[in-house]
Amino acid sequence: IRLKLGEDGKFVIAGPNVEDAITFDALGNAQFAGTVTANKVKANQIEGLEILTDQISALTAAVQGPTLQTGDSDTNSSDNQVLGAQSGVTQIGKVQINSATVTLDLNVNGSLVADGGLTVNGLAEFNGESIFDQLVTFNGPTDFKGRVTFNNDSGGFALIKQGDREVRVEFDQPYADKPVVTVNVNDGQFVQYAYKDLTVNGFTIILKDPATQDTNFSWTALSVKDAKTVQAP
Repeated sequence: IRLKLGEDGKFVIAGPNVEDAITFDALGNAQFAGTVTANKVKANQIEGLEILTDQISALTAAVQGPTLQTGDSDTNSSDNQVLGAQSGVTQIGKVQINSATVTLDLNVNGSLVADGGLTVNGLAEFNGESIFDQLVTFNGPTDFKGRVTFNNDSGGFALIKQGDREVRVEFDQPYADKPVVTVNVNDGQFVQYAYKDLTVNGFTIILKDPATQDTNFSWTALSVKDAKTVQAP
């Protein structure tokens, strides 16, 4: 059946309520008042899908690019759109991920904050200075390849001047418990000495007799957790 329409002609199929259900015009346009169901649709262009396909293409190009930038913009703002797909740069706002597994190398150029804790199962290397504000616990043996530096409450020197018998060493910060203290006389001098009045705040080095000359001492104070006291049976 070949139906030829005039320049402004239309072929209309009316519905049960006399409304236009299907309309064909002379230019090949068709309008359907209901739903079109088909097993397969082949079209050179579907109006309204261009924006979606353009965004998918831009996102694909950006992910394949070298850089992914994450900003602080809100996730619902226009800043979350893909920008500069040709340059390989993607800018995304805030991202919240409940769980993620990264199987490739990850570089963080800014600061990394782990509020819930940090567990490293492999080798951890700190190339810069590291600061630990709280107590650090090493459960296994610890090997230091270089020097270990402690603060000036952990060791130092003391001087008993000629004619004096004692000198008091005060810590800048009190220890949680009495530290283990070691005292040695310097310069090869032979004197009888000891220390007394050990507290968390300091201790006193005392001579048996007044010093016949200036006497120098070196001392160390070491904090030991659950220090044991050993005695003869």
